[in-house]
Amino acid sequence: LGASALLAQNTITVRGTILDAEKQPVIGAGVIQTGTTNGTATDVDGHFTLTVPAGGVLTPQAIGYDTLTVKATSSTLNITLNEEATQLDETVVVGYGTQKKASLTAAIANIRDEELNATKQVDVTASLQGKVPGLLIRQVGGSAGDFDTDLNIRGFGEPIVVIDGVVRTAQRRGRQFGGNSFSNSSTSILSQLNPEDIESISVLKDASASLYGIGSQNGVILVTTKKGSVGKPTIRYTNTLSIGFPTAIPQEVDIVDNLLYQNEMYANIHYPARYSDELIQHYRNGDPGYVDTKWMDEVLRDHSFQQNHSLSISGGTQQTQYYLSTRFNQDNGIYKGDGLGYNAFNFQGNVTTKVNDNLTVVYQSSFDTNRRLGMSTNNSESNFFYYVAYSERIMAPTVYGNPSHYTYASGEHWNPVAILDIDTMGYSKTAMHNYNNSLDFKYDAPFLKGLTLDAFASFNVSQRQTNVLDKSMSVYDYWTDEVIEAAKGTSQYAENWNKTMSLYGKLQANYNKRW
Repeated sequence: LGASALLAQNTITVRGTILDAEKQPVIGAGVIQTGTTNGTATDVDGHFTLTVPAGGVLTPQAIGYDTLTVKATSSTLNITLNEEATQLDETVVVGYGTQKKASLTAAIANIRDEELNATKQVDVTASLQGKVPGLLIRQVGGSAGDFDTDLNIRGFGEPIVVIDGVVRTAQRRGRQFGGNSFSNSSTSILSQLNPEDIESISVLKDASASLYGIGSQNGVILVTTKKGSVGKPTIRYTNTLSIGFPTAIPQEVDIVDNLLYQNEMYANIHYPARYSDELIQHYRNGDPGYVDTKWMDEVLRDHSFQQNHSLSISGGTQQTQYYLSTRFNQDNGIYKGDGLGYNAFNFQGNVTTKVNDNLTVVYQSSFDTNRRLGMSTNNSESNFFYYVAYSERIMAPTVYGNPSHYTYASGEHWNPVAILDIDTMGYSKTAMHNYNNSLDFKYDAPFLKGLTLDAFASFNVSQRQTNVLDKSMSVYDYWTDEVIEAAKGTSQYAENWNKTMSLYGKLQANYNKRW
């Protein structure tokens, strides 16, 4: 007892707050007791709590900030992290042009292509995880081609995404039952960009974002794509081969124990036993036909496979520079259904030419096309795992002795394996195409040194086609092959087309002079 009291006297619970130079909370900053593995991380308000020996040394640290040490002499600590001095000479893209990082007074975070591609991710949003202070990223779903990610700055709503000066969105599937509605999403367009094409990303967090008007109250993410440079042609090829594994598959008890536990549960609510002693004995004996179906194994592969290939060429002369790239991305997903998955192709082209000493023209063009094949809308993926969990372990996906007939699987008669069979229950096909073209004229006025006139125009076309085939099916008794329900689901076919065109223009004058 005396030793325990002495130990309690020698420890202290530190509650603190970590802020940046603008007095904004640093989210996800690590706080570690120096020389140990004892540590924690700050929450969305920059708060942390950590129990350490009295007088112990703490090391707060976060990406993009100087590391410092603090002595734990008080139960309350307020810590300010300063940005790394080595980053202050970087040029940062802001809403109205560029600035040296050292001269910034607004809350703007910047990340270069080297940092972005340090972690090899096909999804740009995933590549940003943990690299921008205050940028919160939460992946909602992992289905191939869904790009179902929530992104916000400092806990507010979805920010605007501006790519090469143009506000851009892409359509994302809805999350409700059926999953056949679409809405415009900034996060979705960011996720579909090729990380290899990005030169830098700037995140505007405060009033500096107001230049973009309605919607900018949640912040703005500025994306600048790569341009060509003077020199011989440079060809670059990169590929990423990814294998994914399910991380939270529930471990099931033995089938006999499962049946006994369910009978016990029924007895506790004064219901008759659900499974007979005779049935349980068949499982003890291992008799033919008495299956123990692991439904997760029936619908999920051991692993998913994704491949991403990117090829680019850049170069140019003193007069004209170019950057051209293509990318192919394929994600087969984790479901066992034949053909289910996602394919995408991207093209990006940037050409800069100096017409004369005063006039420079920049032409940019991009084309994206992607196709996704998923399960029918008789069910949505949000309900799919409910049916998996509800399916009977004592019943196989198909009838005993007749693999061409699907069993009813559960009390609701939805068979998860049948749902993944597009020939039996149908499919949902979605094809999206995006065309983006822009032309930028930059004129350095010879009559007034420091004056630059900029005329910019962009034309964008987005198309989406959705083909949905829902098919009803018959489900059968596992043992007798008798029809349990003759028409499970609804038979219907629907096609939907959506086309959006936008024209954007900008006239801007910049005057830069030192006195």
